[in-house]
Amino acid sequence: MSSTNLESQTLGGRYQIQSLIGQGGMASVYKAYDPNLHRAVAIKVIHPHLSNNPEFFHRFEEEATSVARLRHPNIVQMYDFNHDGDLYYMVMEFVMGETLQTRLKRLNASKRRLSVKEAITFTAEICDAAFYAHQRGMIHRDIKPANIMLDVNGKAILMDFGIARMVGASQHTATGAVLGTAMYMSPEQIQGLHSDVRADIYSIGITLFEMLSGRPPFEADSAMTLMMMHLNDPLPDLHELYPDTPVELVAVTNKALAKNRDERYQTACELANALQKLPEQPPKAPGIVSQPSQPMPTSPEATLIEAAVVKDTGETIIEAPGLVTPVKEPPKPVIPLIQPAVAQPDYQPTLVEQAVQPVQYTAAPAAEAIPERIPVERKKSKAWIPILVVVLILIVAGGGYFGYTRFFAGGDLNSPLPSPTVDLGALLPASDTPEVPEMTQAPATTYTCTDPIGCVQIGPTEPIHIAYLLAVAGPNAALGTDSRNGVEIAIEEAGGKILGHTIQFDGEDGGCSMDGGQAAGTKLASDPTIVAVIGTSCSDEARNGEPLLSAAGFVTISPSNTAPDMTDPTSPNHYAGYFRTAHNDKIQGAAAADFVYNFLKLTKAATIHDNSLYSDKLAELFRNEFTKLGGTITGETSVDPNALDLTSVLADIANGSPQIIYFPVFLPTGVYMIDQAKTTPGLESTKLMSADGLFSPDLMNGAGAAVEGFMVTSPILRSAEYDAFGERYQAKFGTLPISIFHAHAYDAFNIVKAAIEKVAIQETDGIIYIPRQALRDAMAATTDFNGLTGVLSCSVEGDCANPVIGVYKYHAGQYPPVLIWPEKYTTAPPAPVVVGGADKIAFLSGKNVWVANLDGSELTQLTQNNTEKNYLRWLPDGQGLTYISGKCIESVSLMGEISQITCFNNADKLEGFEVSPDGEQVVIGLDRQVYLVPFNLENLSTAYSHESLSAMATCANMAPYTRYSAHYARWSKDSTRWALVAQIPYKDMRADVVAVFPVDKCYPDNYAAIEVQFPPPHFTYSGYDKIPVIQDLGFDGNSLFAFHGIMRNDGFGDLHLFNMDTFTFSERVNPINNTCCYRDAEFSPDGSYLVFAYQDVNLGQAGTTKLYYIPFGSIGTGVQYEPLPLPEITDPRERPQPVLRLASP
Repeated sequence: MSSTNLESQTLGGRYQIQSLIGQGGMASVYKAYDPNLHRAVAIKVIHPHLSNNPEFFHRFEEEATSVARLRHPNIVQMYDFNHDGDLYYMVMEFVMGETLQTRLKRLNASKRRLSVKEAITFTAEICDAAFYAHQRGMIHRDIKPANIMLDVNGKAILMDFGIARMVGASQHTATGAVLGTAMYMSPEQIQGLHSDVRADIYSIGITLFEMLSGRPPFEADSAMTLMMMHLNDPLPDLHELYPDTPVELVAVTNKALAKNRDERYQTACELANALQKLPEQPPKAPGIVSQPSQPMPTSPEATLIEAAVVKDTGETIIEAPGLVTPVKEPPKPVIPLIQPAVAQPDYQPTLVEQAVQPVQYTAAPAAEAIPERIPVERKKSKAWIPILVVVLILIVAGGGYFGYTRFFAGGDLNSPLPSPTVDLGALLPASDTPEVPEMTQAPATTYTCTDPIGCVQIGPTEPIHIAYLLAVAGPNAALGTDSRNGVEIAIEEAGGKILGHTIQFDGEDGGCSMDGGQAAGTKLASDPTIVAVIGTSCSDEARNGEPLLSAAGFVTISPSNTAPDMTDPTSPNHYAGYFRTAHNDKIQGAAAADFVYNFLKLTKAATIHDNSLYSDKLAELFRNEFTKLGGTITGETSVDPNALDLTSVLADIANGSPQIIYFPVFLPTGVYMIDQAKTTPGLESTKLMSADGLFSPDLMNGAGAAVEGFMVTSPILRSAEYDAFGERYQAKFGTLPISIFHAHAYDAFNIVKAAIEKVAIQETDGIIYIPRQALRDAMAATTDFNGLTGVLSCSVEGDCANPVIGVYKYHAGQYPPVLIWPEKYTTAPPAPVVVGGADKIAFLSGKNVWVANLDGSELTQLTQNNTEKNYLRWLPDGQGLTYISGKCIESVSLMGEISQITCFNNADKLEGFEVSPDGEQVVIGLDRQVYLVPFNLENLSTAYSHESLSAMATCANMAPYTRYSAHYARWSKDSTRWALVAQIPYKDMRADVVAVFPVDKCYPDNYAAIEVQFPPPHFTYSGYDKIPVIQDLGFDGNSLFAFHGIMRNDGFGDLHLFNMDTFTFSERVNPINNTCCYRDAEFSPDGSYLVFAYQDVNLGQAGTTKLYYIPFGSIGTGVQYEPLPLPEITDPRERPQPVLRLASP
């Protein structure tokens, strides 16, 4: 694929490139459309000449995997990473907005500045993001305005972890590596010293200074001079430059910019805390008024920076340490790799942060000591020598001016978006890791450890450290995340303690690969505080990771490794201390063959594997059992797990005319296999089957409609205990289990806990000792353990499971897949209750979308972002919902996948998004106008203005509709009429009315005959003359309407009905005990029921909101109705907006 211009091309067989957003020295950034998930994305494509290094792919995968694990509202989310030929790319969240650098330049051009409040808010948000990343061992190294997006809601979002290390760093960051942008680079980065989180704090300080003053603190004619200023020049007096800057804020900024990093804030948490303690309206110098985006002083000293003196292109300084003689740091005390969390009383981290202990950083090993502190007043400092070496090498290596400019580039929207690093704490090989001192002074004790492989000593106040090595990022993240969730529930149920000691639970991502397992295993093995490890997710991770964990003396117990040789004592892949609660693939492979031959009655099969330990062995076991039963293998082959195009492999398989293809692979290969097999000649009707590695919602979302009928083998979990566990899982995580091994992980932790309690030696002074070999022996002695997955007994080889393997079938848009074999386990769950032609209800509560069956079962929270939402509607296929959030239209699938459809950033108000029942058209309410356009998500993703909507309309007279000023419209059942909520002049004000008219064709001049208009001129109701607003409208699609007045709590009022066929208006029908108040009335799909939200006015503010679903024909008969069995809504002003899903025929 050509890399010169990717516009209009498809990348990776999936992403449709739409336009170039920006371009720099390292990467190009494109806006693209993902047709699988129906959303706009940003794709960063690394320039091919930077990926020629043989080590690049390993660095790319390692760094991208690390970035993908970050989940924070102020960090741009990475969705995917891969390569298409020689083009390596990352797929990220598409954020609507502008960079902070663009905002500052725009303000400078108009001689204005950010307000103090904005500067503090943006900085605190970036600190929150940085602190979250630092806790996970990741340093950004290139924080600057060009790498901070300001989205349409005014939120600061940190971008570009990873790029710098991918294209220029050595395998691990070490002393002597130079990464960053000169204008925002810390002194220690300039010197080539070992960097830690305080380098990011300095960069945040520079950015804060620039937000407050409109320019960075140091500017120069050359990058060399600029870097020397960071080292030696005193910080300009911000208060002297701008007297209206609060003195407390100046002090905070100065501390963040201390040249000696020991004098800075030591964590981003501390800096955020200091900012949040500032007075809400800081004192200002007399006569100075601070306003948002205020004009900048016009004094001679106030130099406006339209562009930095050092040309600011956004590129990042990259230098491999092998080219530079590193500057050595002075010896320092070594900080323990793992410490209990330091209390931060004022700053409250996010919920995710609260569950993870902060990672501490180990100082670089000392060599020739050079004082770290940079003397401010010394003008003859020789700190410039290593800098000059770096500069000269780069200029020579890079070729004259290009090398010079690339090295000292700054940043802009056209820049390539740089940055993260590897996790810190165990960067060096285990043999080179400095000795870690004990965390507490052990008092005299009577116990002497005689265990042959040692003991873990735990002080009276220290935690028991259980770690994980799981695939929690990348394409197989659902596998490891689900297991981690299972462990977290087990820890919670244990009260968070073992033997009175708190449990520290953290770990590493193994990426479901051998390299990932080795990298994660190296980090974990270097931490002597770890007692046991839950993991790995994949057998390939274990192949390289388990030797390291076993040598460290750990107990390892995997919830999902299934490869037979892991517990085969004759295999080189069997290691002491390894156990698993997952089944052995000897059982799974045989079960798959039994199902195909004896249940499906198929006799011809082909197998495909991906050369992994798991995949290769399962394909072999299937083949052996299938041929033993009498079947024929028509073809056997393998695929590259990184390949995108599998058509040639599938074409070869098709030559054997198999009835079924068995391919036990992982994601994303499974998605490509399913999708491409459906279109391979000769395989159109061939059945497809895999194993538990593809038991994942990501498979369903990725394969889309092609997943229909696809089958996988996986353990069967059926018991009352498991059903109760599923309810606890959903209550804790807001979703059903996302894979199959959460229960196995739950059991794995509890087996470890029981073994620890059995062998631990507890001293009277509170110290406990856990002998490592004794712990292994206790694990192997586990018998008749009542677990969630059954009754477990562990063999000395490590197998603990007692599984029953089943076969599950996927259906498009439904997760989890349905168990279809063995038949004795396949009692189908009762079908959802269908009432009024509906089978599900969705509603808003706590600013999030919820969905449930009409009997209250399967209650699921689909969104977790707690943002304002409005105009909730089901999509035509019933597999997701749309809603309006601010100026954006978003969708959420039944699996909780949120996608942005489009945003209208320049609009004042977005009021409606109503898709026609036939799914062909949509009416959008924008700035008191409505637009009728085709319903095409790909095209809608490019709509951002009135003009763009008009351009895509098929009837110009309906885009916009100009006869009325209007809010939104409801469709008739046959998609031919509108019930338009419009505005007309009424008694010296604007009043809402409903106008019903046909839209079945493009009428000239918008003058289709109005069938009816109401309330005026025909009737009004109590309160209308005062508040003539129709907030929501129930329409049965034929002739019945339900609406309400406005009396209390932003919209609750009496319920009214109107029948346009009989022209009958019924005021105050109020079906619940003839009392007010109601809102959000909607008819059922067949028009026979009415759903609405109700508050009892007699209870005042103590009342809650309940949802009712009642037979329409019973209104007025005195029937006593019961609310739906759903949680009550406690916010009296919240709009639940219940909507009903049409039941499938």
